[in-house]
Amino acid sequence: MYHFQDISEIIGTLNEGKKLIDEIFKNRKRYDYEYEQALELLGEGGEIKIQRLIDKEILKENGQYLEIEDQFLFFFEELMQVNETINISSFNEHIKIIKENIDYFSKENIQQRKQRYFKLIKKDLSRIGKICSRNIDDLIRNIDTTFKTEENYQIKLKKLENFKGKTEEIQNLIAQSRYLIDKEEVSFFVLSADEELQTIVVELKKEFNSANHNLVEIQRQLLQYINQVRHNSQVVEKVKQLKLLMDQVELEAQTNIKEVLNKRKEVLFEKRKTYPLKLDLDILEEDEVYQLILEINQNQKNKERKKVPSAEAIDVNLLSQQTESVYFINHEEVKRSFLAQGNDLFNFVFHYEFPFKVSYIELVGCYYKIINYYSNEIEITDDKIRYKDRYFAKVYPKRKKYA
Repeated sequence: MYHFQDISEIIGTLNEGKKLIDEIFKNRKRYDYEYEQALELLGEGGEIKIQRLIDKEILKENGQYLEIEDQFLFFFEELMQVNETINISSFNEHIKIIKENIDYFSKENIQQRKQRYFKLIKKDLSRIGKICSRNIDDLIRNIDTTFKTEENYQIKLKKLENFKGKTEEIQNLIAQSRYLIDKEEVSFFVLSADEELQTIVVELKKEFNSANHNLVEIQRQLLQYINQVRHNSQVVEKVKQLKLLMDQVELEAQTNIKEVLNKRKEVLFEKRKTYPLKLDLDILEEDEVYQLILEINQNQKNKERKKVPSAEAIDVNLLSQQTESVYFINHEEVKRSFLAQGNDLFNFVFHYEFPFKVSYIELVGCYYKIINYYSNEIEITDDKIRYKDRYFAKVYPKRKKYA
């Protein structure tokens, strides 16, 4: 296997063969781009260029034909967003990697290594949202292409049913990701004081909400497509059977087609015929007919147009301003109140009178964040407090030293 020395070599090689690579990529689904066509396209020195691309495993020979190597083909299709494969395995793999890195982060004692795991967690969380959005875009495009272009009804139906399974898999992976953030590793995400991580989590949840709405719409569209394909395939099969009977001159003997057709009055697929009324020229010369034509013309001009009914007045209640309140714990204010008294931090936080309802997890988060944010103003002792099967260190305001 050929190993490129650096990115510059890859870009330079692709640039050298860009004309041929572009042409083969456009014809990638036909698998019939011949070696002779490539020589004709490149002209003088083409054989050397082709051999260089083959040696560096960008192109490969398949008999008399040339094809793009799979790793580059997948890269181009992914980048151009024209791939036919829904890569759900990548989504699942990133979830596993995040779980592993959180576990490594909790067990690592060296701060520098902990930070490296922390950065990897943030990086993979960002990737999950992009992978989810890309998978949904690929799913929508492939469903639409399959329904419109696939000629074989059995293959079309099978592909659409497989896409339906893909939507369920993506929904399941979104649910796993939410469970990881909200329940399985909730302490890691809640207690983290990193603003970038909190922003990533908020954006990721927004992407998941949008993805779920899109998946519901995709499933509705898929169900409609599947029912339509099944109905059409049944019609085609019946037409084939009728054609076979007609070829064997058994249509009238084996079916009741005459009886069915006699009961139906319409003529299918025939346009409705209109016959214009042409008056005789002698009649048009008469004054009475002329006056009649003028009156008809005037009536057409004076014909009242149908008025579009005006909408009802907007309800005043709908125009009233509505506000949504979001509450945040002011850690600076809680810290100042804590430093002004002599109680330990844990009991102080849990008995502090917040202006809104605060959950147990938020209280614990407030306890740890004050320790993290204001470590130079507090003193952590070896004494412990047990609460709900967990131990919390007793923390007091740092005593002032006087000279």
